[in-house]
Amino acid sequence: MTLSPRQQGHRKDRLLFLGSGLLLVVFVLVGFAKAQRWGTRFVDIYIKASDVNGLNHGEDIRIAGIVAGQVGTMHLDDQGDVKVTLKIEENKAHLIGPSSKASLAKEGLIGEPYLVITADPRPREQAQEIQGRTIGYDEPINIDALLKELASSQQLLNLTLRNTTALTAENGSISTAFHSTRRLAESLQKEVTAAAPVVRESIASVAKDVHAVSQSTEAVEQDTRSFIQETQPLVVESLKDADQLTRSSQELIDILRHLFGSWLEPVNGGGEDVLEKQSSMPQEEQPIPRQE
Repeated sequence: MTLSPRQQGHRKDRLLFLGSGLLLVVFVLVGFAKAQRWGTRFVDIYIKASDVNGLNHGEDIRIAGIVAGQVGTMHLDDQGDVKVTLKIEENKAHLIGPSSKASLAKEGLIGEPYLVITADPRPREQAQEIQGRTIGYDEPINIDALLKELASSQQLLNLTLRNTTALTAENGSISTAFHSTRRLAESLQKEVTAAAPVVRESIASVAKDVHAVSQSTEAVEQDTRSFIQETQPLVVESLKDADQLTRSSQELIDILRHLFGSWLEPVNGGGEDVLEKQSSMPQEEQPIPRQE
């Protein structure tokens, strides 16, 4: 059956439309496969967090700014913690170790969030050892709580500013205190200026007296040293003479004791013997005492 030129044109258009649609589907599938990393081998590791706000399934995982995997499933356990699976490309798994930590980041202020893992490189042969392990996770700051604290701080700051403004007003307490302090400083300066010459003269006089006393002390010290040096030989000679005199006196005493020792003995026993001798002598032989 022969088709008319018009029918042939319609058929050609349909084939072109189908081919374009098929090509578009292929491109979509290729892009989806690339986004889902079909055909890529992964190593699963885990993180635990009490709050996973900002983490979503399929988010990129980056190491040193390079995409190294994606966020997997999330599971809420009985303790209220969330266990998140991180799917890391096998050829980059050796960059993660026990010291690695995960944290949430964002591209700019309103960009897409992503997960960052700090590197802890190990040999490539040990890449599979990280399989199934749990690494640390630094939870992001709670923006709502931070904004509430900021609002509270702003209120306190405004109150402080109002109080400061009231204190620094023209008739405020701080101004009065400043004026009183200035007057006190001026009066102190006047008194110090008036007393400075007297104090200076007193210090100079005391310094002169101290210098004079020091000189007198030095002179006395020198005189004393000279006197000691001059009298030392005389004292030594006097001591020698005294020692010689002592020895001579001792020798004289020994000589006298040797000569008159019998006269110096006690008279008790000796007196009785003399009386006995006198009584035994005849009467005529007794000596007659001499009249002086």
